[in-house]
Amino acid sequence: MKAPVIIVGVVLIVLIIGAVVFFNQPAQTDSSSQQGAQAQAGNAQQAQDSASSSSGSAGSATDAGADSAQDTQNAQDQNQQTPQTHTIAITSSGFSPSTLEISQGDTVVFINQDSAMHWPATDVHPTHTLYPGSDISKCGTPQASEIFDACRGLAQGETYSFTFNEKGSWTYHDHLRPSWTGTIVVN
Repeated sequence: MKAPVIIVGVVLIVLIIGAVVFFNQPAQTDSSSQQGAQAQAGNAQQAQDSASSSSGSAGSATDAGADSAQDTQNAQDQNQQTPQTHTIAITSSGFSPSTLEISQGDTVVFINQDSAMHWPATDVHPTHTLYPGSDISKCGTPQASEIFDACRGLAQGETYSFTFNEKGSWTYHDHLRPSWTGTIVVN
């Protein structure tokens, strides 16, 4: 009787992870067409710059300023990353991976793959106050969605997700098994 239950549980976990990955991928065609349009605009600007540089210095100074502003905007666009979603599995042996390095604004999804209940939360046990703004006393309040705390034990197959907006090295634990720990490094 246990084998069918385990198989169903594994299938559900695979489906959940697949859905999270699928729905959190950036649209490839939109960014490609945007980059193509930016490249075409850049080529048109370069052609205009070449034409105006032969016509006089006033036009060249204006075009150089426009080029500089465009270059700055392009650099800013390239430096901004699309937020990513990362998964930490909770198994019978702990958190996997136990250390995860992410970017500011990324989301981490904790998925309980164990038959026992688990409660991921920021350190320090039992108050959960290490991550800025977090506190176990906020569980059950409207602020609960803003803290790094699942606020309850997760059953097998259940998930808890949190978006990390604060840079730093954030240690966390399983509130139901405080010796189980992990670290999320936010760059």
